[in-house]
Amino acid sequence: MIEKTKDNEYLVRIPWSYSQTDRDGKDEYWRDTCAWAMERFGLPGHRFAAKLNEYAISFYFQHEQDAIVFLLRWS
Repeated sequence: MIEKTKDNEYLVRIPWSYSQTDRDGKDEYWRDTCAWAMERFGLPGHRFAAKLNEYAISFYFQHEQDAIVFLLRWS
C-alpha cells in the first residue's frame, strides 16, 4: 500500500516479516531490496529516502510513479 505523507512524499513500508529466508540467507532479501532501489532510483536523498525501525523498512518517494514501481516489484 502507498500512503501520501503530509510532506507530499509517497510512503511504501515493507515489514521485516517479508523476508522468507533461512538463517544463512536472512539478510539477502534486504540487500537485494536496497540495492535494487539504488540501481533504479539513485542514491537515497534525491528521489527516495529509507528509514528503519523494529517493525519495517520505510521507503519515501518524491514521485508517485516511483513508489508504484517499487511496490509492484517488492510486494
